[in-house]
Amino acid sequence: MSFTRKLDQKFRAWNHRRIDAFRRWRLQLFLSLFNQANEGPETSPEKRVLLLRLDGKLGDTITATGFINALHESGYKVDIVARKANTFVYAYIKTPHRLYSLKKGVLSLFVLLFKLRAHSYEAIVCSTHITDPASLWLSRFVDAKTKIVFKNEQIEFFDVHIEKDFFEKHVTDRYQQCLKTITGSTSPTVEKYELNIPEAALSAAKKFIGDHKKVIILNSFAGARLRNFSFATTKAIIEALTHDAVVISFGNDGDLHILREWKKHFHNANWIVPHRGDFAFNAALVTLANAVITPDTSIVHLASAVGAPLVAVYREDDGAEKNSKIWAPLDCKSSDNKKGHKIIYAPLPDINNVDIHQIVKATKELLALLP
Repeated sequence: MSFTRKLDQKFRAWNHRRIDAFRRWRLQLFLSLFNQANEGPETSPEKRVLLLRLDGKLGDTITATGFINALHESGYKVDIVARKANTFVYAYIKTPHRLYSLKKGVLSLFVLLFKLRAHSYEAIVCSTHITDPASLWLSRFVDAKTKIVFKNEQIEFFDVHIEKDFFEKHVTDRYQQCLKTITGSTSPTVEKYELNIPEAALSAAKKFIGDHKKVIILNSFAGARLRNFSFATTKAIIEALTHDAVVISFGNDGDLHILREWKKHFHNANWIVPHRGDFAFNAALVTLANAVITPDTSIVHLASAVGAPLVAVYREDDGAEKNSKIWAPLDCKSSDNKKGHKIIYAPLPDINNVDIHQIVKATKELLALLP
């Protein structure tokens, strides 16, 4: 490893520690000033729920869509607060809702707080897994009969802390517990995501795919170094699967830049990299794919939402947070691998320790299910 790369890794590690320390300091400062029990609204609450989704994570945003739909079916109006970067996801759900986009800065937070205080909510659900001061501020100063948070039992102004089997069960179980708290019922189920891809994006994806009969979507990126497929892993998968299928590697604009660099060193006529990386186009490709291969990231939940046959690769669970349970494809919460979804495990610590033959075998099994 070069000196420059070692230096870059050390700087990134230091920066992560700095960000985490600053986040903890802000959280403790807020709690020292405002951590008081929820007194409930002065007026009768509306039959309306406020969902806070402020971590900006695409996959987590998708996993909340089933909960939003279940609330609507239970007769509740739903308000959603999301970071600007992920508000576009909610444009792809048909469930009626009111969406607020939170921009960076204290002024934007106070403007939003003023708008939300016009309502008295039946419940506030703070579902972000890394609780940030903005979520806490809105949860503390917006009126609600019941305030719900995922874990964070030290925060007194939440009435309900969803923490039972937190690292043992699928993320939808947390939303199911929220639904029961709010409505008193576990019906309807939240175990179905909602995502409707625009027709324009579907048409563009169909045109891009053209006459290819078997199309495999390969995502190599997960936003974390030890969960990203390397060039060597990506190349090995492509070489093994392009004999009778086309492999399309996709990603956001930054990922596409890396993929184009990789293509300079590896030429394969059946390996294709698109020229656009927007979410709608990528989601349309996943919808049309005969199989999708991805590490543990948002594409797992995107594939679950549109019902695409999926090979999801996870690092082995380390005994703490079990990603392959919490963030499994919806139909892969148990080992029976329903509906063409398959999970492959890679030995710790690096996902590139995975046995490529297992990925190839699982993908070919999915392709064999084609009519």
